[in-house]
Amino acid sequence: MNQTLSARRLWLLVRSDFFSGYRVTALFAGTTAGIVLLISLSQISSVSQDPWFHRELFGYILFIWGIWTTSRAFGPLHNKTLRDAYLLLPASSLEKLLARLLAVTVGLLLFLLIFSTILSFAIECFNLLHFGNRRPFFDVLDPEVWNLIAVYMVVQSPYFLGAVWFRRASFLATSLTLVVLCALFAVVWLIAGRLAFGGIGWDVWNMIDALKYWHFANSGILQTILLTLLPLALWCIAWLRLKEAQSDHGV
Repeated sequence: MNQTLSARRLWLLVRSDFFSGYRVTALFAGTTAGIVLLISLSQISSVSQDPWFHRELFGYILFIWGIWTTSRAFGPLHNKTLRDAYLLLPASSLEKLLARLLAVTVGLLLFLLIFSTILSFAIECFNLLHFGNRRPFFDVLDPEVWNLIAVYMVVQSPYFLGAVWFRRASFLATSLTLVVLCALFAVVWLIAGRLAFGGIGWDVWNMIDALKYWHFANSGILQTILLTLLPLALWCIAWLRLKEAQSDHGV
């Protein structure tokens, strides 16, 4: 077990990743704060009419920043200059995968929750002092915030797998793959609907209504699959892919 997963080695990997990437994170945070401030000032006339301003911004920041970072999580693995050094690190493939997974899930989420809270407090205090009005602060306990996080975990998982799988342009390659898979699913669904409901034929709107009804009747099952099984399955495939790359390298 110690050969596969060691808490000390995992911690050293996480610490190394932090010190190698904190400058980029600080740069992104500063740029994001500036953009949010400009957006806030441009909408100052409707401050009292936009109570969910900071929650919506948190969602945009989480998905844009999180998905982009996730798609580049295994950059050293596909870099000819850094590949050997990364694969020869004295750590198992599971530890390397967990270190990057923790960074783009737990680490990023904690950072963005704290960052959004501090940023909303600073911006709204500024608005209150200069304009006499402010929006509600970012609420970490808002159920909708955690719904966004749950959706992020689902959307993030294929990009995490893509980061291991694709050598170049991981974000674009993963996005294209998802589009193709969704298109194939839609075609299969239409064909299955035509076979199952011959009278409906190719009426897309009736097919969508049938899908909505099925989703409503099975929403608990779907949520369980999407929120737990799908991310876990994709993370496991990513681990197997990384393990294969490490084995091919003779590690």
